[in-house]
Amino acid sequence: MKGKKAILMTITALLLSALFFVVFSKESSIPVYYSSQPIKTRVLVLDEYVKTIPKIAGDSLDISTRDALNSLYIDYSKSGVFPSEQLFYQNLKNCIICGKKDSCQAGLSDCVAMNSTDMMSILSLVANLSYNHLNVNTDFKIYNLYVSQNYPFDVDVVIDLEYNVYDSYLDITWKRRDNISKVVSIIGLKDPLTGINTMNMFEKQVIPSDICAYNETCWNFVNAQKFFEEQTFTYSPVGTSFLSRYWNSTNPSTCCGIESFVNISDSRNISFLDHYYFSGRYYCTGIAIPGEKKILSYPSISSYFKLDEYTAGRYGMSDQGIVMCG
Repeated sequence: MKGKKAILMTITALLLSALFFVVFSKESSIPVYYSSQPIKTRVLVLDEYVKTIPKIAGDSLDISTRDALNSLYIDYSKSGVFPSEQLFYQNLKNCIICGKKDSCQAGLSDCVAMNSTDMMSILSLVANLSYNHLNVNTDFKIYNLYVSQNYPFDVDVVIDLEYNVYDSYLDITWKRRDNISKVVSIIGLKDPLTGINTMNMFEKQVIPSDICAYNETCWNFVNAQKFFEEQTFTYSPVGTSFLSRYWNSTNPSTCCGIESFVNISDSRNISFLDHYYFSGRYYCTGIAIPGEKKILSYPSISSYFKLDEYTAGRYGMSDQGIVMCG
C-alpha cells in the first residue's frame, strides 16, 4: 500500500502542478476562444500530460507486478499446491491487469491482498485525476501483457496499452498506443519454492548476497559458511529462476538461476541446496540404489547441514565434508 500511495501522490502532484499553468479551466469565466494564448497554453500542458502517461503506466506496472507476485505467493503457499506453468502465467497476467485471478471477464476470484493495485484500478484513478484537475477525459485500453525474466533478480513486464485523451473544450483528441516496458525488482519478495513447499512453515525473502556475487571461482569453505548464515540468494547458472519456482520447476536457468542454502532441522542425508532439497532427488540412504548421490555433512556449519558432492565442489568445500553415504 505504501508503494501505491507514493505513486498516486506523485500523479496528483504532477496533475496539480500542470493545473497552475492552465489559464483556461472548467471554472474560468473567460471563454477559451476569446484568446489564443490560453488555447496555446492548454494544448502545451495537455500535450505534456499525454507524454507523461508512459512513465505513469511504467511506475504503475512496478506496483501491480510486485503485488500480483506477492498475491499468488500467498494463494499458492496457503494450499501448498503448485500450479502448472501455463496456469501461473494466466493467473499472474490477470492479477496484474485486473486483480482477478481466474479471468478479467468473469472476475470470480480476487487476487488476495492487492487492494486495487492492479493496472485497471490504478489507470482508472489516473483518469479520474486528469478529469478533476485538467478537465479532460482519459480512456485506457489494455490489449495484452507479457512477463518474462532475463536477469536473476528482476522480472521484465511489457504492457500493450492504448490511451486516448480528449479535451471537449478544444475538441482535440490525443491517440496513442505503446508497448510500455518495466524492469521490476523481485528483491524483498518471498521465495515461492520455499513457501509453497512448506505451506508457509518456512519463509525466506529473496535478498541477493554480496558474497562471490556472479563469481563462481571465489567460493571456499569460509565464504560458503557465511552464505549459509546469511540465508540469502546467489546467482547460479544451475539454479532455478524466480518465476519458475512458482510452478516448482527443476530446470536450470543460465540467465536467471538463483539458489540458497536451506536451514531446516532435517536429519535425512539430503542436499541442503534449496532447489535440490525440495526436488527430493539429491539424497542417499546408505543402500546401493542407482541414482543416489554422495552426500557430505558439515557439522561445523550446522548439525543438519549437508550437500551433495557436486554442489560441495562448486562451493569449494569438498575437502571439509564428512561422507555420509553414496
